[in-house]
Amino acid sequence: MKKISSLLAIMMMLLAIPAIFTSCKDDEESNPPTLAFEAGTGYVSSNATVNANEAFTVGVRATANATSNSKLVNFKFELVSGSERKIMHDSTFSSSTYLVDYPITLSTAGTYTLYFTVKDKAGESTEKTLTITVKAATVDEINAYTAKILAAQDASGGSAFASTTGAVFTKADAKTNAAIVDFIYYYSTTASTGAEMISPKYAQTNYSTYVSGWSVLNETKFTGLLTSVDFAAIATGADIAALVTNPSNDRATTLVVGSTFGFKTAAGKLAVAKVTALSGTTAGSITIDVKVQK
Repeated sequence: MKKISSLLAIMMMLLAIPAIFTSCKDDEESNPPTLAFEAGTGYVSSNATVNANEAFTVGVRATANATSNSKLVNFKFELVSGSERKIMHDSTFSSSTYLVDYPITLSTAGTYTLYFTVKDKAGESTEKTLTITVKAATVDEINAYTAKILAAQDASGGSAFASTTGAVFTKADAKTNAAIVDFIYYYSTTASTGAEMISPKYAQTNYSTYVSGWSVLNETKFTGLLTSVDFAAIATGADIAALVTNPSNDRATTLVVGSTFGFKTAAGKLAVAKVTALSGTTAGSITIDVKVQK
């Protein structure tokens, strides 16, 4: 009996050895690629809540596994909303790295899951997800921007303004971002005009060198100069709508420090701006505060 027991014990140990080695082998062979999200200003790198039509960027940073060095061969970006799953990008390539920024704008309120999957030549893959909650913006919500400096035509610096982001663009960057530029600052030596904000559409015939080659020329409409406006008290979209009625001008002219004007963007958003500083020359600049409906 003792010999039989010993024999059985030895056989059980021998049977267990292949399983142990198989398990170790599987662990050793699992070398998936790495996948991370850029976590800097302007990027979304974790689950987030945004407003409808609010642009954000996901920066994908994928690299081959350091052990296997197996090259990356495919990257896929999918968007899931409810039961619908859309392939937003599917790229086949051969590289040790895959670095790309995805600008994203979601227009409908709801919860979205973003799937990012990278695969390598060895068949290994890594998947990461982001959950984005989109809330509907109400007419009463506003964006407020302060101390935005726009350079005149003979000065260095940016002259074009985008109210969706508060960005001021140089001439070169304005061309690239033409779709969101609402107006351009120009200083006229004609006394009856002086410092003015002009729509890109108006600039097509009156400042053509600036907007040459633009893919979009937004037709922003301006009010005349507004009087008796307590700019600091503007807190809602309704406040702006009460001030900006029937804007129909292609430009806002004769601006001085303290001037307040309204405008309507090509997308239909209403806004009010106030001049807080002005250097009245073609090589000078203007500083404005802006409040705009989301």
